[in-house]
Amino acid sequence: RPRAGPISEDCEMLRTTGILTKEFVEELFRGKFHPHPFTVDKFFALLEYLRIAVQIEKDTYFIPCVLPLDDPNPVKFVKECSPALLTWGKNVLPQGFFPALIVQLLQRKSAPHFHPSSGEKQLRRAVYLNSQDGALLVVDQTSWFELYFSG
Repeated sequence: RPRAGPISEDCEMLRTTGILTKEFVEELFRGKFHPHPFTVDKFFALLEYLRIAVQIEKDTYFIPCVLPLDDPNPVKFVKECSPALLTWGKNVLPQGFFPALIVQLLQRKSAPHFHPSSGEKQLRRAVYLNSQDGALLVVDQTSWFELYFSG
């Protein structure tokens, strides 16, 4: 049972928005590793290397694979545009490809530069990203991805 206080608030933020702070992980690691062979910085470096997480601000990371699992409903975008579909051979997408794609889009060095939308509910299978050029909704339909862009 989660305890009340800052840790439970950070757990809720991670569960609902996919946002994980370095401060929260430091609190979780405190007293767990003596001596510290596995530091918080090494933990985040590993998450980034495996394309599980992406740093979106100083000491703040976005982890799409921990978002709530609900049915995506791209109604807002459907009214504005038709999706581009991304699929290949026999309509089977590799496990973990969707969160890795989201992380890769957020790590882009060239334009457009994306960041997670704070105005939309983020889901494990449907992530909203914003850029200076517009908004992108990426939906994992298990056998293909739908990409909606309004800009």
